[in-house]
Amino acid sequence: MKKPIAFAIGALVVLIAAAKAGPPDRHVDKLVAGNNAFAFDLYGHLAKDPKATNLVLSPYSISMPLAMTYGGAAGDTAKEMARTLHLTIPADDVHRSFASLLAREKAVFVPKGYELNLANSLWAQQGFAFRPEFLDLTRDKYFAGLKELNFATATEQSRKTINKWVEERTNQKIKELLRHGTIDSETRLVLTNAVYLKGEWTLPFDKNVTREKPFHVTPSVTVPVPMMAHRERFLYAEDDEMQLLDLPIGKRGVSVLIALPKKADGLANLEKSFTQQRFENLRRDMAYKAVIVEVPRFKITSEFNLAKTLVAMGMPSAFGAKADFSGMAKEATLYISAVIHKAFLDVHEKGIEAAAATAVVIREGSLLTNIVFRADHPFLYIIRENSSGSILFFGRLTHPGG
Repeated sequence: MKKPIAFAIGALVVLIAAAKAGPPDRHVDKLVAGNNAFAFDLYGHLAKDPKATNLVLSPYSISMPLAMTYGGAAGDTAKEMARTLHLTIPADDVHRSFASLLAREKAVFVPKGYELNLANSLWAQQGFAFRPEFLDLTRDKYFAGLKELNFATATEQSRKTINKWVEERTNQKIKELLRHGTIDSETRLVLTNAVYLKGEWTLPFDKNVTREKPFHVTPSVTVPVPMMAHRERFLYAEDDEMQLLDLPIGKRGVSVLIALPKKADGLANLEKSFTQQRFENLRRDMAYKAVIVEVPRFKITSEFNLAKTLVAMGMPSAFGAKADFSGMAKEATLYISAVIHKAFLDVHEKGIEAAAATAVVIREGSLLTNIVFRADHPFLYIIRENSSGSILFFGRLTHPGG
């Protein structure tokens, strides 16, 4: 199962993000649209990797801790992050709107027919002086509790503690989010998000109907896969290049949308033209049709360090010596050293199970290369009076004992 599955997953995570409309908020729609634009941009960058065959990611899980990080950014760093994350509304409204999205998911309404758990957390170096207003923002708007760890002298134990939190909140599906070496003694803050989704199809597939069938990796190469089958009325739309199918979960609060090229080798061309606007337009055109559906049963896990990707997408300052996170701490030199993301998806006859986690690692110190000046061989010297610029002495040393 190669790339033909990958883009369907991109549609899945976009819809999950779009479903988080939350309580009435004048900016929520714009925030969601921006999150989805970021999702398409991010997918486009990651899909260019020739090694990335199957692909699963949760842009929502990535947006959340980056938005928290944005809450502590200033100057050019904040501007770059806003552009890259497509945050087109005022900063204060960004955080209020994210709070609205989270509040809706945490609220208890009528049963939805699926389980969706979201969690944020901050892990700070013991005794490090973060600005109270930054900690209040992440607590009040992102429900991110602050936990102190000793990165400086207990780095490995700190890493294990964060990984355990992630495992517990993703039903053990995301393990070792932070690999050995991801954090070190100079780490000052780790912002984490975990997402877990599990639900049954509104119209389950009959396991007895599943048959092994060929899957066309290319027009001339096939592999056998367990192909699930269904015949029912589904939301459906198509254009000259693709078919779009909506497979609903539970009480239809979440859907898996599959964007299927009409040509067996059409994915590459579809990815180039499948913009957020095209997706939304086609989704609005969907209508219930009688459809014979065949979908592979599959399971995917992906892992990314998104630092280089986010730099390429337009926020280099956050990762460099010019990073400005003065909104987090007054005098410390802080920068993002890593953005780690892992995601998991299992699609089967009964439904789906998906999990994702993201960690934004904030480090203290300069990113400038340490310069070594070791005068252990002959050299020249100049002694200069600086107010006038006059050279008072000029010489060289070839033998210190001479």
